Amino acid sequence: MSDRLRQEIDEILGKYEKFPLREPLPSRLRRRVSLLARTVGQLLLSPLRLITAGRLMLLGVVLILVAYFSWGGDSITRSIIIAGLLVFALAFMVSLRRRTPHVEPRWRGRPLDLSEPSVGARLRAWWGRWRGQRRSPR
Repeated sequence: MSDRLRQEIDEILGKYEKFPLREPLPSRLRRRVSLLARTVGQLLLSPLRLITAGRLMLLGVVLILVAYFSWGGDSITRSIIIAGLLVFALAFMVSLRRRTPHVEPRWRGRPLDLSEPSVGARLRAWWGRWRGQRRSPR
């Protein structure tokens, strides 16, 4: 083989090694279906993130007020008031249970000490500075 032909073959093989191999069809389909399912799930669950305990309590109060001032039948009014009370009570219990985790305040990766000295410690420090200033001119 001539050098020119060998050089062209080496060049083609070098380009071939740079390109990634094509992924098999079943794994491509599996990846695309999982991506589609994840996207649909996020779209369906994103409105649920807007629901908070405070908004549920407000909804319960609104249900109670609407049912109280409506002119509907007694059974409908009573059931709407009970539903409003249940929504309010559940939202209230959820708001009591939720605790935010304690996050240590940090600045540039180091924990901050935000506790201030007591009044006595500040007075002692002031007294020590004041006495030190009076003695120094002697």
